[in-house]
Amino acid sequence: MQLGLEPQDALSFWVWAARLWPFVLLLGALLLFRSKIEKRFPFFVLGSLLCFGVQLIVGQIAPGLPTDIPVEAPFPEKMFQALLATLVRTILISLALSVAPLWWLYRLLRLEPVEKQSANDRPGT
Repeated sequence: MQLGLEPQDALSFWVWAARLWPFVLLLGALLLFRSKIEKRFPFFVLGSLLCFGVQLIVGQIAPGLPTDIPVEAPFPEKMFQALLATLVRTILISLALSVAPLWWLYRLLRLEPVEKQSANDRPGT
């Protein structure tokens, strides 16, 4: 996953991607739902905490997943490839797993309040 970059540049790119993807995802969600979310600042703050929390949990699990590393590579190259693969996997899995909690947060903070029915308004009573 070096994207045609030098190894140190590829690592730097993915480290910055790990730091910035939650903000990019949240800004995209805010642009998509800008007319439906009144409480934008709480959505951004809580959403970023949520995304970084998911990334923290996935980052604890991702190093245990198998990695395809060439056997004939020298040890430093193997370590670099394992680090890069773990970082990329952590970002992609975290991104996928953050969508459902962000959807829940959006539903919680959207403009239309969910009306609760009283006992007298329920059908069949």
